[in-house]
Amino acid sequence: MKKDVGAGFVDGIGAIQSQQGNGYGELMLRWAFAYYSSIGRKTLELNVDTGNESGALRLYEKLGFKAKSSWQHFENKAWANL
Repeated sequence: MKKDVGAGFVDGIGAIQSQQGNGYGELMLRWAFAYYSSIGRKTLELNVDTGNESGALRLYEKLGFKAKSSWQHFENKAWANL
């Protein structure tokens, strides 16, 4: 995915499983919004695994993120046996 050079980018936020659902992800993203806004960025981008079952995708949508693009990852474990 081509990144918008004028955008802020969040890479790798998360909370340990026992703390998920307590608002820490939202807190971190709101901090990122404030920081990037303070340095003149008008958009914030991130990547997410749509198969992530932690609730991350719901959080991003709740905070107004919209899908910009998607890609698929393919794997062939049989290759090692050839």
